[in-house]
Amino acid sequence: MKNILFVDDEVNVLNGLRRMLRNRKTEWNMVFVDSGNKALELLEETAFDVVVSDMRMPGMSGARLLANIRGKYPRMTRIALSGYSDTEMILESIKATHLFIAKPADATTLSSLIERSLSIQSIIQDPELCDFISGISSLPSVPVIYEKLVRILASKDASIDQVAQLIASDISMSVKLLQIVNSAYFGLAREIVSPAEATAHLGLDVIKSLVLSIKVFEKFEEEIDTRCLNNIWHRSQLVGNIAKKIARKEGFSQKEADQLLIAGMLQDLGELVMLQYFPDSLAENAQWNDINDGDAILQEKQAIGVSHDQISVYLLRLWGIPQQVVECVAYHHSSAHFDSNELSMPHILFCANVLAEDIINGTNLSEGLTEQGLVAEERLASWLLL
Repeated sequence: MKNILFVDDEVNVLNGLRRMLRNRKTEWNMVFVDSGNKALELLEETAFDVVVSDMRMPGMSGARLLANIRGKYPRMTRIALSGYSDTEMILESIKATHLFIAKPADATTLSSLIERSLSIQSIIQDPELCDFISGISSLPSVPVIYEKLVRILASKDASIDQVAQLIASDISMSVKLLQIVNSAYFGLAREIVSPAEATAHLGLDVIKSLVLSIKVFEKFEEEIDTRCLNNIWHRSQLVGNIAKKIARKEGFSQKEADQLLIAGMLQDLGELVMLQYFPDSLAENAQWNDINDGDAILQEKQAIGVSHDQISVYLLRLWGIPQQVVECVAYHHSSAHFDSNELSMPHILFCANVLAEDIINGTNLSEGLTEQGLVAEERLASWLLL
């Protein structure tokens, strides 16, 4: 049975949560405490899988509690519960929180967030690795893009269009803003998959706070392998654009095409994690694959115990990125999932990866799509004209 911890200084709120979730008692062991200090004392004795904490509490704020939990128990999924007027508090807790939900929380939304949090915990089996990756709150950005963004935001002439364009061109910034804007805290009637739209929704003042004050973004340091970083960035942009063009060619909706664009951009988020924290393993993996023409995914698992696509899926689900985007990312290197008679969105992203490799490396990998029956020859021929 999974252990869920709820923290709120208002007894009536805790009682309401207890009543609201009483039908989950057979699945979850739920504990309710009325202060951050009591929560930390309890955590020294009992392991919990998820914590749901109010933000505004006397003594120890929810932001401070979640920061403490992130440091000591990083694998715990941290959900912030706050009022719509608490944007300042939400921004303060952004580095320590995985998911956000607004008060008053309804049973369906809260249960869904908790279930989503619990479902990802089997993706990464190694406890230490899971602790480490769960503790990641954001990833560095391409230095040139980051530095330009800081310059623009610091100027008096900053425009939301300029800022949106820059953020939409960077993997790390894009995923962070999508995490924030798609959180249940904002209560949007629809999911936002465009980083530019997310930027416009949050507004210039919030973006300035995130970048200049809270410093939720950072840049890769100078000693990073810039060639590898540029390769990841270029390939992600290329795959996303190819996938979007195929989707529109095949009659998919504009929303679905936009989902494929961002899925292509975010699919190699795990490679950024490896570049930042396991650079030697990533370099060895690339060299090994070049020499042996081997299975890069298998080599990654042998090197650090997990592949970049598993890291990508884990973080995207943990951060609340729309499910359709995550599903596409999950299968971007696997053809076993696809039925050649049905062109699905994950199928399109997989094919876009193959076509991108043809462009980047001058290979003919796309021929395998027809040989394996994954794409009809006439369909592939039409794509090659895009």
